[in-house]
Amino acid sequence: MRGFNEVVERARSIVMEEGGRALEEAGRVARSWKIESAEVRRALMDFIKKWRDYTRPAIISLSCKAIGGRRENVASVAAPLILISGAFDLHDDIIDRSYIKGARGRRTILGRYGVNVTLLLGDALLIKGLWMLASALRELKIPEAEVEKVLDLIFELGNAEACELRFIGNLKVTPEAYLKVVEMKAADVEAYARVGALIGGGSDKQVDALGTFGRKLGAIAILRDDLEDLINYKVELKSRVKHESLPLPLYYTLKSKRHGKKLYDLLTKKELTLEELEMILKLAEKSGGIDRTLHILRKLTKGAEEALNQVEGDVEELRVLLWAAVPPLAS
Repeated sequence: MRGFNEVVERARSIVMEEGGRALEEAGRVARSWKIESAEVRRALMDFIKKWRDYTRPAIISLSCKAIGGRRENVASVAAPLILISGAFDLHDDIIDRSYIKGARGRRTILGRYGVNVTLLLGDALLIKGLWMLASALRELKIPEAEVEKVLDLIFELGNAEACELRFIGNLKVTPEAYLKVVEMKAADVEAYARVGALIGGGSDKQVDALGTFGRKLGAIAILRDDLEDLINYKVELKSRVKHESLPLPLYYTLKSKRHGKKLYDLLTKKELTLEELEMILKLAEKSGGIDRTLHILRKLTKGAEEALNQVEGDVEELRVLLWAAVPPLAS
């Protein structure tokens, strides 16, 4: 465990250093917007103040670095991607009814300002971010086909979010269907890695390899969050049962002949006590749902490692990010 904690600390240091400049640029751009509504502007300033999106721009910067590219232009592309990602986060909170988040139960923008302000703020981030991204990529003379590819990947993320809506309250979802949406939701991380490689002037092989790495890293992060939400059953699991898709281990458990019926009965109750939420976690352990999820994580990690090996460049820091994202039990 000590070794894993050291990897996490090193990864945190890397993303803070590599992503800080782009995060500052995104904040500077957003603060310059002329917003007449005092409430929306307060929400924007509140959102910026609590912005901690270092990882996305770090992936872009490190992907550029991996192929020996110069990173002076990374911030011009990373900043709009941060804005776009912020828009998706705000809209997701509306869909998931996430009024509070985290073990400390801190209120989100939705929890502070309500649906209307959160929706409009997300729209502003999305529209401005997409326009800035397309402009920056063309200014850097990124080929038109590659610009379209990046925009298609961002569209794929939105498509995935729409597909996931049918999972809410649906206990007949198969693990395979859920994993397909997970793969689609990882499209944005592929976009970040591809953009970094393109800025650095990478070959087609390097761009594709880093894109593959990004896709797998994104899926790993989603499934890691699934496990963390399951373990943090007092807050996160309760919210997911009521308003979101279930964590992957529970879809496996629902298919269990021995434990599926018990889990189904619990999930169909109107309200769940803390004891019942804890029982759900135990059922996921007994049924092998957690072990099967860890198996998927191991496969994704192996695939991400293989993709990095194909880059033939300085991928050490990207490898650190990968191993920091993988839960210790999946290592």
